[in-house]
Amino acid sequence: MGDYYRIKSMQMGKMLIFIVSILLIITCLFPLFFVTINSSKTVSEYLDSKFALPGNFMLLFEKVKTMWMLGFGNYFVNTVVMVTIAISTCLVFSSLAGYAFSKLLFPKRNLIYFGIISMLAIPSQAFVIPLFVRWSRWGLTDNLISAGILLATLEFPFGIFLMRSFYHKIPGELIDSAKVDGANSFQIYYKIMLPLGMPALVSLGVIEFFYFWNELFISMIFLRRNIVRVITPAIAMLQVSSRIGGPLTDWPLLFSGILISIIIPLLVYFVFQRKLVEGLMTGALKG
Repeated sequence: MGDYYRIKSMQMGKMLIFIVSILLIITCLFPLFFVTINSSKTVSEYLDSKFALPGNFMLLFEKVKTMWMLGFGNYFVNTVVMVTIAISTCLVFSSLAGYAFSKLLFPKRNLIYFGIISMLAIPSQAFVIPLFVRWSRWGLTDNLISAGILLATLEFPFGIFLMRSFYHKIPGELIDSAKVDGANSFQIYYKIMLPLGMPALVSLGVIEFFYFWNELFISMIFLRRNIVRVITPAIAMLQVSSRIGGPLTDWPLLFSGILISIIIPLLVYFVFQRKLVEGLMTGALKG
């Protein structure tokens, strides 16, 4: 009887996990479904019913064409450029700094590290006014390269924290052996630490990609000209212009813009989801 009840409890537990998993999947996929069906509607169809299926799904392609004519192709390319610069800068300097704070000895190392990490407690909005004033004087506003570097700089504390935590768990004997063989600090980083740190770098890159792609506050302030505008502020401006242009917002057109903006993040997630989980699990096991 004991085995029977144990098997029944295990079956009930599996069934409960299955039901909860299905509910979580529905909860996660419903916003995508909602955006997709409403992107294919006219304004009148949307006002009649927000959850009914559209009369013509092909209308979505017309909406995408309209978005492209409104400049979303340029906004899309601008976003790719800015995010690429931001991720590259963040990964390079976070990896180097994480290695330095983890394995190199220099004066006030721990004090400097905790000073950098303390910046995690301060929101980026607190820096925006002095940053904007200074960058305006230097002529760095309305520039995709400088905006990407700025976003990466604001994320350095998190990146340094993650990479330092990962490198700190790598045995020091590897570094001692390399030093005996005559390797200098940079050779140790390039040939030992960097390859071993790839799982953490991939995880950091994916996490920061979603942040940089969806970032709104900094982009709206530092990229004001239409020629350098990125996709998230463009969607926000589309809603504002729709409200100004008439009493009703063209929500189907707005949903089309949202659908365009999430294509790349979805692709990145599906491509790197295994690497992301492996990197996070490696860090957890090392911890």
